[in-house]
Amino acid sequence: MNRTVWQIAAIYSASALGVSYLGGAEWLRFFSFYGTWGLIGIALGTIGLTWLTDKTILMAVSHHRTTLDRFLALLVGEKAAPTVTFLLYTLILIYAGLSVGETAALLTRDATFALLLLIGVFASACLLLRIPQSRLISLFTFLFIVALSILIMLFLLQPHVPLPSLAYQLNANWFLYACFYVAFHYVFQLVILFAQIGQEPKLATLRSGIWLGGALLLLLVGLGNLNILSHWHEVNTSSQPLIQILSQFSTMSKYGIWIHSFLQLLLLLAFWFYGLAAPLAQKHDLRHTPLYLLFAATALVFSPLPFFSQWYSMIVYAITTYAGIALLFLLLWKRSK
Repeated sequence: MNRTVWQIAAIYSASALGVSYLGGAEWLRFFSFYGTWGLIGIALGTIGLTWLTDKTILMAVSHHRTTLDRFLALLVGEKAAPTVTFLLYTLILIYAGLSVGETAALLTRDATFALLLLIGVFASACLLLRIPQSRLISLFTFLFIVALSILIMLFLLQPHVPLPSLAYQLNANWFLYACFYVAFHYVFQLVILFAQIGQEPKLATLRSGIWLGGALLLLLVGLGNLNILSHWHEVNTSSQPLIQILSQFSTMSKYGIWIHSFLQLLLLLAFWFYGLAAPLAQKHDLRHTPLYLLFAATALVFSPLPFFSQWYSMIVYAITTYAGIALLFLLLWKRSK
């Protein structure tokens, strides 16, 4: 297995894990609330996301649509593609801004410091884009290994992990939320992975990396969910359940998790900006740096919204999820033709 496969796997798993994944809030919302059914949802969700991403790359390469805008044209048609591309760009930039704003809101409520922090985050993400991508991918891999080591350690410290019976939460909500997880993360997979297609011409390498990344994703999310279930009564109402669990063993651990989450956020911002800028620069013969600054400035406009209300974030999450569902529906419909 060559190095490129591992790099694609690192990019895939990092983009599917999302922002501040080691806090555990997303896993609690999508999976842990449903007990053992949530574990089944993790298996179906991660395998389903990997399968759909693999089929997306296969379709794109077979139709010679190796940029995001050209692939969207394949799904929605040439006339609608510019509008859909613009809306997708806008949605991702709004989400990027809200992600930074949510992180800043957890750290401070001082307006001046928060504004400086927001500007600093986006400036740092733009500076990261001056570093070769191979090094950024290595940092992604390092963060993944750190997170996996922490979750394995926590799991081994538990003498017993109680699993609720399948009679608990005996409804279809676990499956529905697993589908929401797939749809939500699929949108960001498109942005990041399409930027890598042109750099790696071998389809077999891309597909191997995606499936390896899917296996790593399943392992990490599964371990995280088991740790949450083992401390369910203490953390089921927590906004950062894994941080709360770690704090039981070390009061300093939460600072390490915040550093980890901050680096993950910066890297994702850098790869989102690169994934959005690459097709535009190629199509219109533009320089990347002005595009990065434009995207950072746009995201910065929306970043203060979490300081006013969390409803803005929930609305954007819902819109992103439904956008992912629509894209997946079009993907499956195109494959069936």
